[in-house]
Amino acid sequence: MKKNLTNNCFCLITGGTSGIGASFAFKLSELGYNLLIVGNNKSKLIKTSNNIKNKFNNKVFAIQCDLSKENSHKKIISVIKSKKLKIKFFIQSAGMGYYGKFTKSELSNNLKIIEINIKSIVSLSYFLAKHMMAHNDESYIVNIGSLSGFCPSPEMTVYSCSKNFIEKFSECLNYELRKTNIQVSYIAPGQTKTGFLKNFGKKTDHKNSMTSDNVVKIALKNILNKKTKIITGHTNYIRYLLFKIIPNKIILEYFYYKSIRNKQ
Repeated sequence: MKKNLTNNCFCLITGGTSGIGASFAFKLSELGYNLLIVGNNKSKLIKTSNNIKNKFNNKVFAIQCDLSKENSHKKIISVIKSKKLKIKFFIQSAGMGYYGKFTKSELSNNLKIIEINIKSIVSLSYFLAKHMMAHNDESYIVNIGSLSGFCPSPEMTVYSCSKNFIEKFSECLNYELRKTNIQVSYIAPGQTKTGFLKNFGKKTDHKNSMTSDNVVKIALKNILNKKTKIITGHTNYIRYLLFKIIPNKIILEYFYYKSIRNKQ
């Protein structure tokens, strides 16, 4: 059921033009939120914005912004301030990864992963946590992580380490803000039917993967119930438990031999 929200109540979604970010954009629009969508692809931004406005008649502002560039978050903050928007949901869905050996990858690509997966999240969360406490309405900061953040993932080294950072950052920030109006949640969706891994050179097998819409349906219910760590799907939850009990050395050996088999 669509909520009756004020015209100035917005949801900020980075990476909101595809995959999980786009699914959040449509679902939150259905609930009555206006949107501030951030993406790097201008044509996708226009298409997504128009589709949502035509379907839900909500306000939708689009910001073309490459969060892999240093200080790019300042453009988003400037729009929020200039338009005097009240942000009640912050969905951090933008992300970047690389599949391949660390020493054979471009250093610039690894630094971009750190910029978008870590620095932009910290910078925007720093501003938005203060912003949300100031307006004092029930608010949510949601970071999209990965199951690879719970275990060492060779050949996705910087990516998996960045997701581990996001998980710990979300847990600590939620504890700090536990007596405020803000809930911080971390979602580890597992492999999802999006083009994310394919875009960064990794073969995908979608037979047992969830759709982004199903991920968001499960995640949003848990977010509104103020759950901090959200693992979507029973299979992914089993994987998460295994990662917690299996020694890292065994996991590393598994990935090593899997890599050899894939190259044969």
